[in-house]
Amino acid sequence: MMASDRIDHAAEARRVAGIADATYEAIDPRNGEMSVAQMIEAQTLAHVAQVHATLALVEQQRVMNILKVDEMGLRANYDPGDEIREALGICE
Repeated sequence: MMASDRIDHAAEARRVAGIADATYEAIDPRNGEMSVAQMIEAQTLAHVAQVHATLALVEQQRVMNILKVDEMGLRANYDPGDEIREALGICE
């Protein structure tokens, strides 16, 4: 996988959450309500943002686990550099 193929889940979560917020704020000024379609769209976007935020946390946990394995010396002759670069999407 190339670095350009990696999804920045934290950035994507913020981006999608912003769209969800804008959708929630798009209340019809005539009656102060959202249409059912707007509500469904906003809720779907909020769920997508939550999934990306969760995946960003999983990526962080993976890097922490790699560092802990290295710190504890659980693997002989182990250099975590390649694995960390892969987890962060900065493979060469």
